[in-house]
Amino acid sequence: MKRDDPNHPGNPSVAKQQWQPRSYFETPDEGIEPLTFWETFRSILLGHLGVASAKQREEDFNRANGWHVLAVGILYTAIVTFIMIGVAVYLS
Repeated sequence: MKRDDPNHPGNPSVAKQQWQPRSYFETPDEGIEPLTFWETFRSILLGHLGVASAKQREEDFNRANGWHVLAVGILYTAIVTFIMIGVAVYLS
């Protein structure tokens, strides 16, 4: 089978039809209620502390909104950074 054959998976027209880009910032599927911003924050905090169960992590991952995860990640990083700077200044 040659690459220019219409049924060859390497043929650009076939590959273009089969491949669908996935957005990581899309909301969950219909019928699944997405996490709110604060539920996402709670999920990330519990994940960082290591106290969330595997079942809860999986459910949170399936319901999370990508934009909320990005925003919470940036906010959480800033909070942790300022806490660490505060502790370092206090101890020095």
